[in-house]
Amino acid sequence: MPRKGCWEHATAVLIILAACVLRMYCLPSQSVWSDEYVSVAYLDVATWSDFKASYRQHDPFMPPLYHVSLYWWARLVGTRAVALRCLSIGLGLASLCMMYILGRSLLGGKGALFALALFAFSPQQIYHAQGIRCYSFVVFFALVSAYAFWRMLHYGGMRWWIINAAAGMLLVWTHLGGVLLVAVWGVGALLWLRRQWSAIVLWGGFQALSMLPLAAQVLTTMHYQSRPDVGNTALSNPVMLLVGMIVPFFKDTSYVMNALPTAYLIDAGLISVRESMLARVLVVASLLLALFFLISLVSVLKQIVTERASWFLRTSEERKSIPGAALSEAEQQKGETSAMRFLLLWFLMPALMLYVPVVLVNSAALVPRYTIFASPSLHLLVAGSVIAIRKPKRMVAWGAGIIILMMIFGLSTTILPIRGNYLALGQLLETGYDGQSVAVLGDSPLLASQVAYNSTLPADRIVQVYSLKEISLWLDKELMNAESVWFVLEETEQLEDPIMLPPVEHLFMGKGVEYSRHFFYGPQLLLAYHIRR
Repeated sequence: MPRKGCWEHATAVLIILAACVLRMYCLPSQSVWSDEYVSVAYLDVATWSDFKASYRQHDPFMPPLYHVSLYWWARLVGTRAVALRCLSIGLGLASLCMMYILGRSLLGGKGALFALALFAFSPQQIYHAQGIRCYSFVVFFALVSAYAFWRMLHYGGMRWWIINAAAGMLLVWTHLGGVLLVAVWGVGALLWLRRQWSAIVLWGGFQALSMLPLAAQVLTTMHYQSRPDVGNTALSNPVMLLVGMIVPFFKDTSYVMNALPTAYLIDAGLISVRESMLARVLVVASLLLALFFLISLVSVLKQIVTERASWFLRTSEERKSIPGAALSEAEQQKGETSAMRFLLLWFLMPALMLYVPVVLVNSAALVPRYTIFASPSLHLLVAGSVIAIRKPKRMVAWGAGIIILMMIFGLSTTILPIRGNYLALGQLLETGYDGQSVAVLGDSPLLASQVAYNSTLPADRIVQVYSLKEISLWLDKELMNAESVWFVLEETEQLEDPIMLPPVEHLFMGKGVEYSRHFFYGPQLLLAYHIRR
């Protein structure tokens, strides 16, 4: 193997090791938050059919592949959160290897290393590589299908059609959003492989048959998501179009942004100056990184348009008269551009297709994880734009700026509560606990058992309430026999930030009880009230 190739592989190994450290670091301190707990809550049931029936009460739209894997994984390693997360970490590390392999095929060694570094430090990838959810599976199957499709384009062979079809099937059976990526490859096949019509027909038929058992699930999901009132608002609001266009550039940083203190906490002075400064710095860095990504994408589009325009402006005679060496160079340039066209299709088409439910159904479709299968394409596009810079100093400066910003966000995942602060809440409730009752109020119907899972408190001492009236009745009952109780309020759709405090605290004041409150910021704002009579 040439020395250059050895150096590139060694660098890739170092990046993957750094990514492994980032994904394993502080793993025991990661809370199990609401979406994850849906997958965890019923793992101790006796049979798979019981587990399936139980989790589908709360997550009826998720295909079964991940939950089958999780169920049998739990039988091997137990139901502790750290052990369960190792399943996703394994797939996340496999995705890093696939990212490097795909990057070398598309961009060469230098571009592959740059894309791998972005992928390794991406908060989005770190978050889902640690999650007790299906998204590490989604990313891995997406990378395998993308690599197989690229091999279909350039090397042919039925085996790559089979691998792409199999990866697409596994992707859809992991998450229904995978249908969008299958549609992307279908469009790509019609654009670039249309002469192989028999293979396209067989490939499409296989995909259709593999999705047929999920058809009822897809229709149920669409019916559930349909909210004409929200849809009409989105359709009449041109700002939604702008939001839909820029969201992909904030995917990587959104997971850190969600874990920062809210504007309400900052303005009210309820957090430290250090935390407030960190939040402001990361917001600015997020905007800067999105700008870097946007400029990189524009440069790729400019490169493609310029190359295609130059080619079409030539007459057929001029094309035929190109000398052999020049023709070889032109074909090489065309090959580079075809890689960029492939990546643009992978990146842009899911975002455009996702915008349809945004304007016709509701704005919930903007959730970044719904198109996480397209996120590697942005890293590869940015890497391609960087290595295309002709001036070495400018290329190094531009690339270093992007990498440093991404590293800042990647490292931030180790110090911020990206999955909420349920463990910290549990530790607070455990302090001096002497058997008093704990009441919780939030959107999730499993919140009480979720709080118990993230602490050592007995589950039978945690009750869930759903209204101010129930809180009042619970207080009257418990304070008759105890000196103090705890009440936990999770940020809900009805009670958010400034308006979530007065109703509850007015109730406490009306009853003449003393209380102290503790804030825990993160994707969900948590307030713990220690109430004393």
